[in-house]
Amino acid sequence: MLWRLTAKDIPWIANFMRIHYPPAYAYLWDDDGAWYVKNMYSEEKLAEEFTDERAEFYQVIYVDQAVGYCKIMRDKKPINADSGRYLYTQRLYLATEAQGKGIGGRLMRLIVEHARTDNFDYCWLETMEVGDSRRFYERLGFKETGKIRLPFPGMVEELRGLITMVKPISKKTRHQML
Repeated sequence: MLWRLTAKDIPWIANFMRIHYPPAYAYLWDDDGAWYVKNMYSEEKLAEEFTDERAEFYQVIYVDQAVGYCKIMRDKKPINADSGRYLYTQRLYLATEAQGKGIGGRLMRLIVEHARTDNFDYCWLETMEVGDSRRFYERLGFKETGKIRLPFPGMVEELRGLITMVKPISKKTRHQML
């Protein structure tokens, strides 16, 4: 289901995002997401991200097809976080045709299990305040812990809300946030 990517896969990530980000997120932008894809998923920007030793990049495979992209960050904490080890799911994108098939839920369960195996105390992520993703993560046990407004130019003003969601996963933290 997951294939670890290396810096040689940067062109694949950039192309995947050019194709799959706009149809899913055009409603957030005045320019259908062109600014965001250009600035966040250029090969230069991705190459810079690959230099961070905490980052892991994955291709999501389903029925022998690449249908998604995921980036996790080891030991990156949310703002105002409790003490403990955190695994951050920074990006999780699935092609439109791969959505609604249980792939995202299986992928998040794999990430949580990976975090438990590596002795992390929490998994966390950020997701848009609007849309279905918030409810999806809530069903997986993530709880809202904060909210910011994104500053990106060209983003629709009333859709700038980004929420932080955390899930305690270790034996010592699972009692929290219940």
